Amino acid sequence: MSKVLVILVILLYPYSAGSLHNKPVVKEQNFEYTSATGALDLIEMLSQYYDYNWTTARQHMKTIKLYHGQVWKSPTPEILKLFKGNTLEKLSKSNSLLFIRRNFEMKLALEIGAMKPENCLFNPYDIEGAIEPLVDSIAEIYKAGGAVSRLDIDNSIGHCRATVDDSSFATSRFIMLAEDAINHRLNEMKQLDPDLPIVPIRWAEIEAYPYWSMRQHLRYIYRLNLIMTSRDYVPIEIYFLDVDHNTVNDGALARDFENLLSYCHSLGIKVGVIINGDDENPKNPWNNKDLDYLRSANDKKLVRFKRLGILNKADVVMVQSWTAEANGNRTVPPNVPETGITGTNFFIHTLKCAADISDCEIYPELD
Repeated sequence: MSKVLVILVILLYPYSAGSLHNKPVVKEQNFEYTSATGALDLIEMLSQYYDYNWTTARQHMKTIKLYHGQVWKSPTPEILKLFKGNTLEKLSKSNSLLFIRRNFEMKLALEIGAMKPENCLFNPYDIEGAIEPLVDSIAEIYKAGGAVSRLDIDNSIGHCRATVDDSSFATSRFIMLAEDAINHRLNEMKQLDPDLPIVPIRWAEIEAYPYWSMRQHLRYIYRLNLIMTSRDYVPIEIYFLDVDHNTVNDGALARDFENLLSYCHSLGIKVGVIINGDDENPKNPWNNKDLDYLRSANDKKLVRFKRLGILNKADVVMVQSWTAEANGNRTVPPNVPETGITGTNFFIHTLKCAADISDCEIYPELD
């Protein structure tokens, strides 16, 4: 990316002065992991890690992310069905949340759909209704020995047909009110237990591309950052670009990623990419649906990100699975062991691909 273009982008999207805003990101590439919602071995993976082999993968994971629905204090029947029971209860009883923090020394993130199209959050009552279960979940995680380091908001731009500026205003308002409510609850818990190890909450955004143009993404980031910093809140930590590879060509993707990376770094914001696979394709079913999913993640995303230089330039690489059951068939790769056709095995393949240790295009790797 030319210096002229970098300057042009910054001029188009100015930001407030201040040491916090102007501090550049120190380059440290992090690899993170999110289990599929319907994976049946999540609890065993976290609680019986000495029997379920994923030692190599654990050594390189900086963060494990759960979906907020997995840690609802009072889950709805729909959530109980999706997650095969009360996952929060299972995580708590198995000490899994404690192990993430203490034994694995990893950070825990939650992905939340606070600003989805069905959650307009245009009035205080709606906002309070969305924040309350989130605060309850975080409190329950702390009670179980865990800690939440980051909250990832999924797909906020254009929610409820809002403009980019309206979306940034609504999202920033939700973040600030949620952060205040979370801190208030944690302070109450700290008063009752002075030894409670509380960690600061950071925020991330996951936004679709190229459904929204890069100019709209940059405008959204600028407005979101401006509102939060003007009110003395720390800006978001990471901006994840959720790429639809079927609708963007190589030239546009490479160029727009460079623009996003340059602009976010000027604000001290990291840029993340997501490596995940396709839903089940009923027209071309494989006998092994797990392999089908992971090969689609490899061929359509990992290999392309590597070829375009995006994989090694991204600050955060999230290996994520989110498919559940489709048409009565299980289309979810298991998490462990890392020697099988599993999520942790693909995580290791991603690491090797980024480090040029193995051929990115071959998955599963040959012995």
